[in-house]
Amino acid sequence: MYAGLFNAIVQANLIIKHGNENKSVFPNESTRSVIVGEAYAIRACCQLDILRLFGELPQGATIHVELPYSETTSFDEMPAYYSLAAYVKKLESDLTNAESLLKDNDPVFSYTFSALNTPTRKILDDDYFYYRQSRLNYWAVKALQARMSLYLGEKEKAYHLAMEIIDGTGADGSPVMTLSGHADIVNKGYKACPNECLWYLSKYNVKTVAKDLVGGADVQVNLNYLYTTKERLDKMFEGEATDSHNRYRYVWNKNVRSQYSEICAAILKYYYADDVENQMLYHQIIPMLRMSEVYLIAIETTSSLTEANQLYKTYMLDRDVVLTDDAFLSLDAVKEKLPSEYRREFFAEGQMFYAYKRTQTLNMLWGAAPMAEKDYILPLPETEFNPTNLNQ
Repeated sequence: MYAGLFNAIVQANLIIKHGNENKSVFPNESTRSVIVGEAYAIRACCQLDILRLFGELPQGATIHVELPYSETTSFDEMPAYYSLAAYVKKLESDLTNAESLLKDNDPVFSYTFSALNTPTRKILDDDYFYYRQSRLNYWAVKALQARMSLYLGEKEKAYHLAMEIIDGTGADGSPVMTLSGHADIVNKGYKACPNECLWYLSKYNVKTVAKDLVGGADVQVNLNYLYTTKERLDKMFEGEATDSHNRYRYVWNKNVRSQYSEICAAILKYYYADDVENQMLYHQIIPMLRMSEVYLIAIETTSSLTEANQLYKTYMLDRDVVLTDDAFLSLDAVKEKLPSEYRREFFAEGQMFYAYKRTQTLNMLWGAAPMAEKDYILPLPETEFNPTNLNQ
């Protein structure tokens, strides 16, 4: 993971360097701004994950870790290491640069995401600028800023960023993006909610990878599959209206069996039938930033109990759960509830470790032992330089 992140970072660094030093090679400044802005955002996204994996606790740390923030483009120039505060300033600077470069230049200011997903309409001269959901577009940068602010404990800032996205309007005057769970999962069979992704990765062989890891529509799971038990799945949805909750009903295959004939459950986010339409656009994706996360950020960080309940009712309605009464009687109740929402909503999306770390959770669900501070800090590799990759 460490090597993979820095591989992406160094490529982003090359784009930033040449984009800033060779402006004349671009057809216009708007094009340059979008490409370089995306590169700043990619670097910040990867460096944020370096922080969340290998860095110290974001608040109240007694174990301090200096981390490399790479702005270099050559093997013989090693990146400098920074304390948490200095590292965060680097992150903020990169995201600010990305935001300012993408502002008004990103095609999302002139066209809706839906229109940009239809290149046959020929609304743009350069095909590179279609499919903005699969790139770190302007609104994805705002969501990334909100994610970072929440992780660092800057709740007021995270709230305003999340609400800016929720209240934001697109080129046609409608909301930039809305929650899409019912429409995607129930009506279309899109288990990963592509239509609420502010950013996703397009991976053509995601089904092949998923079948090797978690199975799919199989009636029996392989010994090596990363499936879970029916009991654990029910525990994860404990207290929820599972008879209507569309995540429980449609996103899991609950009728597979282990090699011992035990009833198991396998996630279906990355599985689809071979004959489905629009495979590349709606099925072959890995969600990176979704509106569900934006809503949970807003719910967690609002100072208004009334607003927290209103946002949560909207959030749950997207899951086909109608709440007639307020779910929360206090803001403390909000904090107690949300970890369970993260577990249910982002299963198989790589979110929970970061949620546990920023809240310094002592006991993870299904954890074997209580977590100590040192357990949340992955061992830092000695170098970002891997000579075995020189010929790759």
